[in-house]
Order: sequence, then C-alpha cells, then structure tokens
Amino acid sequence: ALVAGARIYVLHMRQHRLSMEATNASLNQLNAHLHRIATTDALTGCANRHHFQERLEIELARAGRHGRECSLLLIDIDFFKRVNDQYGHAAGDEALRQFAHIASGQLRSQDELGRLGGEEFAVLLPESGLADAVAAAERIRCEIESATMHFGNAIIRMTASFGVACWLAPSESPGALLRRADAALYSAKSGGRNCVVSADAIDTETPAPLRAVV
Repeated sequence: ALVAGARIYVLHMRQHRLSMEATNASLNQLNAHLHRIATTDALTGCANRHHFQERLEIELARAGRHGRECSLLLIDIDFFKRVNDQYGHAAGDEALRQFAHIASGQLRSQDELGRLGGEEFAVLLPESGLADAVAAAERIRCEIESATMHFGNAIIRMTASFGVACWLAPSESPGALLRRADAALYSAKSGGRNCVVSADAIDTETPAPLRAVV
C-alpha cells in the first residue's frame, strides 16, 4: 500500500509539474504577444512611436556613459497622399509595408526602425557618426527609389526625403536631437525631396515648421 501510494503521489507530482510547465509556457507566449502589441506598429511590423522614443532615450544614455556616437534619421515618403488618392488606402498600406521592408534590409541588427505616424519613419543608429548615418540614409534612399511595387494592375514607385543628425553628446536631449533631424528633413523636403540632408549643413537655430511642407 505504501509503495502504491508513493507511486500515485509521484505520478500526481509529475502531472502537476507538466501542467505548471504548460501554464508557464502559455503565459510566456501571452507576455511575448502583449509585448509585441505594445511596442510594434501593427501595419509595418517596425517599432511604434512610443517604443522608438523609449529606445532613443536608452541608447543616448548608453552612448553618454560609454562616450560613443549615436545618430538619428527622420524619413518622410514623398507625396504619399497621391498614392492613397490614386490607388486607394489599401495600396497606401502596402506601400508603407514595402518601405519598412526595404529600409530594414539596409540596417544592422542593432539599428531600430520606427514608424512615428502616417508616412513618417525614423531610424536610430547606435555607435554611428554623421558620415556613417548619411551613408545609411543614402543606401535606403537609393533602394526606395529603384524599387517597384505592384498593386493589382498598378505599378507604384516611391521616393523619400531624409533628415540626419548626429547626437551632440550629453549636452543634447533626445528632444533636441529630434528637432535637429526634423529641421534637416524639412530642408530636404523643401529643397526638392528625394534627398538626404544633414543637420550640420543647415542653420538649425530657427528651423521652419516641418508640417508646412506636404
């Protein structure tokens, strides 16, 4: 009886352990799913605005501690409204997904691509100086310009404008870095679009409002 009871106890404990492991696995999957929802843009699969801004603050703090460079790209798809107006919003959504896919293919594993809203994206480039950031922006720009997207019977081509800013060490806040990149993006859009402009190449003391150019 004791032996039989011990065997039953061991069996129950094994079943309990297996049940707990299955429950923990389910909870881990659920937590991972919730994390993706909280941090990912549902349409494009890249970081959403909130998560990107959090990552920007973390990376700048890390760069400050270790004395490393960090750069930021702000990107706006040129004349994106025309895609929606001419081909419909479904085509516009596919164009955004295609853009994110192409841009991601030109980045390193440590870089972060985020969608800030609408057709505006950003790229965080840890441990990258201005020259490397401009080169990365130019690679993405060329790939976007040469890509052809098929949507139904339509062939859609895109270009994008880029503003680039290299972090000015701990004296510059994340917001200030974003404003300099934003001013450079405004310059790229007002200067003809489909180009890369560095914040160092313009007067950022009194930047014009970016939303004035559409």
